Amino acid sequence: MKFLNSDITYTPVQIELYGSIVIQILTFWLPSTAFILFSSIFPGLSSRLKLQPHTRQPTGPEILNAARTAFSNFVLTTVIYGVVLNIQPSPFRFPTALPSLHELTGTFLIALPSRDIIFYGFHRLFHHPRLYVSLHKRHHDFTAPVAFAALHCTFAEQVLVNALPVILPCAVMNAHIVTFWAFLGVALLQATIDHAGFGAPLWRQAVRHDRHHELFNINFGTLGWMDWMLGTDEAGTARRRKGKGKSA
Repeated sequence: MKFLNSDITYTPVQIELYGSIVIQILTFWLPSTAFILFSSIFPGLSSRLKLQPHTRQPTGPEILNAARTAFSNFVLTTVIYGVVLNIQPSPFRFPTALPSLHELTGTFLIALPSRDIIFYGFHRLFHHPRLYVSLHKRHHDFTAPVAFAALHCTFAEQVLVNALPVILPCAVMNAHIVTFWAFLGVALLQATIDHAGFGAPLWRQAVRHDRHHELFNINFGTLGWMDWMLGTDEAGTARRRKGKGKSA
């Protein structure tokens, strides 16, 4: 089939798989590498901009280990994704024209909170004492995270916490493949920034997620909405502790 009025013919599997790989390279691998290079080239400036002190920052071998784990998850996810696409039809649409701004905006308005709900549910479940060690502890190897730590996790977490909350909302809505790529790119770039360890202007979620790695039991969501509603943000957690102290 022709895609976006191109003269070259591609199969839907090729379009979705190769396009998704390019998006991951552009919005996760390149920015993550850039963050690490920045810290290596400008260590003094990086140390001043980091949210946590220099003494908590991971070593070079630890960062390399995170990159290896992230790459393994990336490769394994891509292989399985390709197999699935060859077994069953894609849930996305492949029109010859780009999605309209109305469609793009409408999809994002539904997909963003949907991702937050799904991510929050699985993430908090993985913090359950019976599941934490086997499924989620690897991700918390980093008290002060770096960008590659976004995908430094078990494969179960890669599928249920990282991939499913991004794919499922767009799949259910039968989104345009370009809309899905845009949402995938935004989600990956957010994950990269949230784990980079730097305060991001106008983006408090980076600080909130860094605090999750530092304090462990707060800020489970991607946007802060679920944490605010369910009292697992920093303020809600402090109120609960204060209430328990009074009742003791």
